[in-house]
Order: sequence, then structure tokens, then C-alpha cells
Amino acid sequence: MRGQGKTALVATLVMAMAWTTAAMGQEGVQDAPAPATEVAPAEVAEPGADAETPNGSGPRPILISRSIVRAPETMGPWQLQEAKGFVGQPELGYALIYRHHQHPEVLASLYVYPAGRVDPDQALEQQIGEIRRSLEYLVEQGNYDQVRFGKVRRFDLPLADDDPVRQVVLEAQRKADLIREELGAAGGDTPARARFRMPDSIPGRRMDARVVLKGVPYESRGYVLYRSLYYYKGRFSAPRAAISPRQLDRLAEEAMALAVSWITVDSTGSCADSTINVNPEGDLKAQLVAGVLGQEIRQEAERCREKLDESVPEGYRLLSLEFLPHHWK
Repeated sequence: MRGQGKTALVATLVMAMAWTTAAMGQEGVQDAPAPATEVAPAEVAEPGADAETPNGSGPRPILISRSIVRAPETMGPWQLQEAKGFVGQPELGYALIYRHHQHPEVLASLYVYPAGRVDPDQALEQQIGEIRRSLEYLVEQGNYDQVRFGKVRRFDLPLADDDPVRQVVLEAQRKADLIREELGAAGGDTPARARFRMPDSIPGRRMDARVVLKGVPYESRGYVLYRSLYYYKGRFSAPRAAISPRQLDRLAEEAMALAVSWITVDSTGSCADSTINVNPEGDLKAQLVAGVLGQEIRQEAERCREKLDESVPEGYRLLSLEFLPHHWK
């Protein structure tokens, strides 16, 4: 996904401009910048179409050809005010503006946008770094009087007991144990069991900032988490005179925990493909079992489906994203 390079900078600048708008007391987000170049009609494929490989040997499947985001109108004490996409730039995903019914002075801007399959630690550090650089740029441009950053810290959220991934892993472990008994394995982990460790948490990063706009100090919190092939990015800002830093911490952490549980993203594309590699010198049945169950877990963790369910639960808003091959260059 181009979001790791030029598009990442565009996305974070869009987000940073939204924070400036929020600090000025305006609702909503700024429009995304127009793409630097237009694609000629002859080069545009239908959504979900395959791109040709560089050597012309055949189609290269798109990791994600389409995604559906389900955003709740009410997320605990938070109410959805606006859901905004970026025309012509699906790689920027959606901006979701929430308000706390008891703390309207806190603006919560959530951004859900595609990441693909990435190394979480490296990718999250990059995303936080882009946020910092974009804010520094806005200071240089005079949008803020000044900005001071706190340390970047890990912000990993534990999986809830009823999280679908946890349930799938538990079921896979149960199946693996049954196969192990059937195969008569004696002691130790079989390949089937060894691959099904329970995910400990949803990986994330947090960055604190204090900004000054027209002489008024604001407290801000920024978060980025990685789940289901997408980034969940959040920014929470409020005047320091209106809320204490500790209270903002509590509200922001609550909102991010709710966001990764209640805002879901389901995708389709080559992420739903299954390939199982086996060692012919090993136990083929055990390897096949491990491969099949491993695919079940990965597809649930990535929420990647062969066919998307487009039903809309009551109280939710359905948002759609379609990707062309050039979005994944």
C-alpha cells in the first residue's frame, strides 16, 4: 500500500489539519489534498481487477480489493458526528468524528485506513513518526504557535474475552488437541498445536503533545493501533483549562478500546487465498491440519472473507472502500 510512503504523509497531514480545525472550535475535517497525478482512463481497471505482473507473466492479485467499515452511531458515551471519506483516495480510508456526551469539549477524531500485511512494530513506529513530522510542519507553516511532544510509548490493548479472534483460536486449539489424540502423538506440541498461540493483545503506540494556538494551550493524545489489516488512528484534543491531563487520558484510552472492538473492517481480495506448505519428510497429516487451522485463524484475525456480508446492524453506519491495483504499489 502506498500508505507506507507518500500516501502516509498525505494522510497524516490531512489528520494534522483536522486537529488544527478542531482546536479552532470548528467541527469536521479538512478535505484531503487532490492526488498529485491523474490516471489516464485506459489505465484504470475495474475495482477488484488484477494488476499485471511486471514481467507480463499473468495477473497479480490485490491483497485487498474491497473493504466494508461498520461504524457505530453510539460507542458507549461517544456519539458519531460525522463520517468522511476522501474522494478518489480510498487509501486514506475514513475519518470518524465522535463527541462524548458529558465532555463536548473533547474532540475525538478517529481514522481507519488500510495498512496491509506489515510488521506491526516497524509500521506503528513509522505512523507515529509521520504524525510528529506533520505537526512540526504545521508549526513551521504558522498553524500552531508551538508544539511540545511527550515520549512515544507502547499502547497494546488486551483482547476482550468475547473477541472473535480469541474464540477462533480456542476452537483451533481444541481441534488440534483432538487431532493429536487421533494421531497418537506422545507428549510435547504437535505442529498443529504449536501454531495456535493466543494473541496477547492488539499492538499500538501512543504519543502525547501539548500545542498552543493563538495563545491558548491544548492537551492532545495520539494513538495508532494495527488490527485486521488496517490502522486505527485516534486523536483527542481539549483546552487544558477545560479538562485535566489525567481525565483526558482516561477518556482517550476508553475510546480507543471501544473503537478497535466496535468499529469493524471486513475485507476481500487475495488476503482470503489459502496456501499450505508442507515438508514431504514430515508428518503430512499433522502439517495439513496445522495449515488449515492456521488459515482459519489468520483469516479471522485479518477479517478477510471470500465474500463480504453487506448487512448493516441496527445503530451502525456502513462505509465502503474499493481499491484499484495502483493503490497497492
